[in-house]
Amino acid sequence: MSKTTFIYAIRSRKWVKIGFTNNVKQRLSTIQTCNPTKVHLEGYVIGTNEEERQIQWVLNHTRTRGEWFQYVGFTVEIVAKIRELDTASDVLRWIKEICEKRLKECEGAN
Repeated sequence: MSKTTFIYAIRSRKWVKIGFTNNVKQRLSTIQTCNPTKVHLEGYVIGTNEEERQIQWVLNHTRTRGEWFQYVGFTVEIVAKIRELDTASDVLRWIKEICEKRLKECEGAN
């Protein structure tokens, strides 16, 4: 039987870490120990390591270092979906839908 794994969003000031773990509480504690400022668990969803990489790829334009991203714009929207939805596949489906919608809006503006 495989263990449930999660993709989490942990924020520290103006950055957010999008990561993968099988124990969210323990991971939050570890990150807090390594961080000089208070960190906050923004949310988590059931997901795989591959889904984590896909979400990080979408956010690559705001990557600051490793798995840390600027907490701005589309990153804030994705973190809200991580908080709201149950699975990473739901988050990725939402990302695809919103990107397609915004692309059509841009094409319609021309």
